Amino acid sequence: MKDRRIGKKAAALLLAIALLCGIASGCGGDDSSSSSSASAGNGTFAADETMGSSANSKGDITNPKKDITNPKGEITNPKGTEQQSGKLKNTDSQFSSCLKGSIDENSFEGVAYLTENGGEVYSSGDNITDLYRVASVSKQFTAAAVLMLYEDGKLDINSSIEKYFPEYSHAGEITIHQLMCMSSGIPDYIVMADGIASPEQTYSMSAENSSETNRSIIKNWVFNRDLIFTPGTQNYYCNTNYLLLAEIVTKAAGMPYEKYIEQKMLAPLGMTSTGFGDTWNGGSVVEKAGENYEWFRYKGICYGCADMISNAVDLEKWGHEFIDNKVLSDSVINLMTQDYSGGYGYGIIPDAQSGFVYHDGNLPPYTSTLCVGKSRGLVLVMLDCSSSSSLSSVRQSVFDIVKN
Repeated sequence: MKDRRIGKKAAALLLAIALLCGIASGCGGDDSSSSSSASAGNGTFAADETMGSSANSKGDITNPKKDITNPKGEITNPKGTEQQSGKLKNTDSQFSSCLKGSIDENSFEGVAYLTENGGEVYSSGDNITDLYRVASVSKQFTAAAVLMLYEDGKLDINSSIEKYFPEYSHAGEITIHQLMCMSSGIPDYIVMADGIASPEQTYSMSAENSSETNRSIIKNWVFNRDLIFTPGTQNYYCNTNYLLLAEIVTKAAGMPYEKYIEQKMLAPLGMTSTGFGDTWNGGSVVEKAGENYEWFRYKGICYGCADMISNAVDLEKWGHEFIDNKVLSDSVINLMTQDYSGGYGYGIIPDAQSGFVYHDGNLPPYTSTLCVGKSRGLVLVMLDCSSSSSLSSVRQSVFDIVKN
């Protein structure tokens, strides 16, 4: 009997080892599984790309004060049972080792910070407090500001933008909703057919201009051009949409949009190392020799779409807002994370396969990503200052771990 019991224990031990090896083999750097889904819709700036048809883009959005069905991919937080909690414990080392492996494989040299239910799973070190320009990750703050004002009855996202820009001949055809979900048809003032525009050569801007002057130059350029398509019929990633949204927030809130975001989001969440390029008075922002910083030398030029400065610690706090929503209501978060028939929400992208919501930023030389996997309590922040950064490939490897 004793020998039989020993045999059973040995067999169980061998089975456990085999299972662990199977889990570990799923973390490999297979190119097919960690390929980036970079496109005009994922936060990278890509010229002349669309995100498919958007038949529902013209539809009215329900008032967020009413109950809204949770977006696809969100499930109940797994803290509930002991069995689920044990599974999460086992995946801590899996996520950590796979993220480190992907970082090494892709030669990513920036900041990486991954947490699970508020606890650190992976950190690239002391540099998680270094300050970076976060590029298009800024858009979700602008979108949240619009929806908070909508919830307070200070604007209607289903209305046209004619009230805010009466000088624009197409304003009566475009709604705030269409600006937010990238279906307005407005041309992009940052990305041209031949690449990223030059503030000085394209717009004859001066670094001495005020934010208002430079924004007026941009709007004059945009408002005197034809729409790319009929509003609401397609999706096209366009930075102009969010510059206009920031101006709408300023008008609806009766204060600068930066101040509104600081009061309503940054201060309540303790994001003391986050602010805006035009008004920044914090510490030094990471810069590297040999890079071109032209787009960040002109005030107002990234207004609302790519102008924020932050670090990984602060952005992790914001990411957790999509899990425990201390300042944003459930309804606002649900509206932000819907897929509006083109793969884009409001300032953020829902990834149906992995269950993450995320947004990348890419305005050279800065790249960034903020990803939230609500069902597992995961928040991933990555920041870099390198034109050759492969950040999106690393992000995708984390998505693949969850998806598989």
